[in-house]
Amino acid sequence: MSNTPETIYLKDYTVPEYMIESLELYFNIENDSTTVTATACIKRNITSITPLKLNGKELILVSLKIDGLLLSDDKYNVDEGILTIFDVPQEFSLETVTRLLPQSNKSMEGLYQSGNILCTQNEAEGFRRITYFTDRPDVMSIYTTTVEADKQTYPILLSNGNFVSKQDLEGGRHSVTYHDPFLKPCYLFALVAGDLAEVADVFTTASGKEVALKFYVDKGNEDRVPYAMESLKRSMKWDEETYGLECDLDSYVVVAVDAFNAGAMENKGLNIFNSKYVLAAPESATDTDYQLIEGVIGHEYFHNWTGNRVTCRDWFQLTLKEGLTVFRDQEFTSDMNSRPVKRISDVQGLRESQFSEDAGPMSHPIRPQSYIEIDNFYTATVYNKGAEVIRMIHTLIGAELFRAGIDKYFELYDGQAVTTDDFLYAMELASKRDLSQFKNWYNQNGTPVCEVISEYDQKTQQLKLTVTQSCAAYADGTEKKAFHFPLKMALLNKDGVETPVDQIEDSALSPVLEITEYEQVFIFEDIEDKPVLSLFRDFSAPIKLKYNYTQQELIFLLAHDTNEFARYDAAQKLLLNYFSTLITQDRSGTDLTVDNAIFDALGSLLNDKNLDRAFCAKILAAPSLNAIVEQMEECDYHLAFKVRNFFMTEFATYHEQDLIRNYNDSKTGPYSNDSEDIAKRVFKNTCLNYLSKLAGKYTATIHQQFSTADNMTDTIASFVILCNSDSKQKEEAVQDFYQKWHHDPLVINKWFTTQAMAHDREIFDTIEKLEASSAFDAQNPNKIRALYSAFSRNYTNFHSKDGRGYQLIADKIIEIDKFNPTIASRMSGAFEKYHVLPETQKVLMKTQLEKIIQAKDISPGVYEVISKTLG
Repeated sequence: MSNTPETIYLKDYTVPEYMIESLELYFNIENDSTTVTATACIKRNITSITPLKLNGKELILVSLKIDGLLLSDDKYNVDEGILTIFDVPQEFSLETVTRLLPQSNKSMEGLYQSGNILCTQNEAEGFRRITYFTDRPDVMSIYTTTVEADKQTYPILLSNGNFVSKQDLEGGRHSVTYHDPFLKPCYLFALVAGDLAEVADVFTTASGKEVALKFYVDKGNEDRVPYAMESLKRSMKWDEETYGLECDLDSYVVVAVDAFNAGAMENKGLNIFNSKYVLAAPESATDTDYQLIEGVIGHEYFHNWTGNRVTCRDWFQLTLKEGLTVFRDQEFTSDMNSRPVKRISDVQGLRESQFSEDAGPMSHPIRPQSYIEIDNFYTATVYNKGAEVIRMIHTLIGAELFRAGIDKYFELYDGQAVTTDDFLYAMELASKRDLSQFKNWYNQNGTPVCEVISEYDQKTQQLKLTVTQSCAAYADGTEKKAFHFPLKMALLNKDGVETPVDQIEDSALSPVLEITEYEQVFIFEDIEDKPVLSLFRDFSAPIKLKYNYTQQELIFLLAHDTNEFARYDAAQKLLLNYFSTLITQDRSGTDLTVDNAIFDALGSLLNDKNLDRAFCAKILAAPSLNAIVEQMEECDYHLAFKVRNFFMTEFATYHEQDLIRNYNDSKTGPYSNDSEDIAKRVFKNTCLNYLSKLAGKYTATIHQQFSTADNMTDTIASFVILCNSDSKQKEEAVQDFYQKWHHDPLVINKWFTTQAMAHDREIFDTIEKLEASSAFDAQNPNKIRALYSAFSRNYTNFHSKDGRGYQLIADKIIEIDKFNPTIASRMSGAFEKYHVLPETQKVLMKTQLEKIIQAKDISPGVYEVISKTLG
């Protein structure tokens, strides 16, 4: 780059020089442009007299007025995204008129066109593409919005807040006005204009208020909305019952669009969703899709309070709303479904993405100290690790006091833009606990390692646990401060029964040890026999556990532990230890061996009819390639794939009859998305995936499932297997799937993704064919994610030994960055393993990284990720 982008620092935060108390917006939508008239009531917020500076990006400025008087050119200046007005009163009205070109806005920020509708996306800094404004979250205003457009082209006109009025105008035009009575920052502003179908319902709150619920979708998709509507109603009821929080507007509206940079956006009272997280029918949506819809619907609704009513003072505080709201949606989904399975899924996601992020070039605390491009910090760390930090507070102070802390939070800060310190202060007031050390989770990056050493004395019947914590030092060698976290544990006797312990006041059978020092010792008395330790139950802290379990102890925990997450984790440790042995064997040139003890322990689950089938599927699923390479000093995905495939093939051979019996026994009748049928399907398809490893023996069974399935869960499970095979049915399945679903954007994305992630020797030819498909749109973010982002997770082919995978993604980042920097910078995260690759792969990747960073006019977001990756 000719100029290195500016770095923004938390330490440099200052209060806004001007506050905008209210804003009236008038959108005049034409065929080729939109004119926005913004009238703002502005008041100086500091004692010194300074020019008014407003953010703006790619705007055509038409006129400026202060208190009704037109400003001459010498009274203001527009330069590099800033409008500066030199001399303004203490308090005044500012009218700006700008013209936008939403039809050609491919960034998907501000006002843009998605299909045949216009919609907005303003988080984090998109509002500056709509009008000149102080585009920061601590400037909160009351909004009144009027939208005018052609009535035939745009019969539906929506904005935030409560409906005020509508009016028919001359020339076949009409207008609608909305007023939002609650203060909000501009990132929560929303507008939608289009020809959409409405699906309506009503929710009656606990206090008896009727809230109109409306979903707007493309015509023809109305029958795919009911599940999302029911999920919304369940979310509203859960938030009332769990936190006493009611919907505060007369209506709650959700709009589904096909082109969106994210999953969904919580704009006050007018959520805009990627259609993937709204539309569902059994034949087109998988069980996972249904679960994601429920979770994302809940997440955005819960933001109405944790994010909207109380918002972030600045973008460094992003986890204030996202970490807390992820925790809330996780708890909601756990209450609606299987809590153990949900917890396992959440931890799998954390370990898969966040642990890797914490160990990579973009590692940052959940409250970052600096950034170049804020869009780069919508990360697993801020969201998922942020949720784990909230969960630790919940564990440490208990559910009752946590609820009291939430009540105190709203009592103190409703209608304000605040910080993570403010949230912790509310928790301290409610619990009467000092959480000052706990703040280290907000300020320090990295994944702590917690080592536990146990010593048992049979004579004294005393168990001594020595617990130490460590975390990789800062780049300058400075040691990190000790973290404060809960260690949930239990002691199991030889029969698998939990041993009561009284080391902690008011402890139950399973105590929570509070870890606050670099090293602590805990003594347990009157322990009759040497126990087996069940550690970090429910994954009570986002750490890596180091404990010298024997294989026999892990098998014992897998069979007997009463904590489901601990049973799952024992299985993962068993297999990861086994894979480490296989890797050592391969590197030493010896034959890979089967471990009968592990195969028997896991196989016993196939015959346990009392186990929840979804939970059983979680335990039986082999650790991911990422989980395997995390155990390696040098990241070798090809070897990880080899040992994982060896295990699956040998396990399928060892337990073939049990697998085929369970596959047949787990078939369901007509589709239902109740928990029992979902569990049966995921278990059945886990068995089928193992059976697919048996040299084509079950190809006919797999193809029959693909051809006859009445639901997308079974269809896609068999389609994935076929696309990873060399069978003649593969190409037939690819064509059949396309012919049936090419008209459906959501389903055809699965077609792109499945092929892009296949372990296909001809993958680069496949990518070229997919790019040439009429169903592919190279500027649609959903399609980009479905093809290129999916390929970057096809680890063996992305890390191909000739470097073609790196070259493909690098070229696409440069290309996409020109029109959608947000998506391009997120794709850049694919290179995060650069520093731990074998030297030959590292050289190949470095060539592509340098090509990206030397590209002309690379965006600040891509520059930030790639420069940090290169170090």
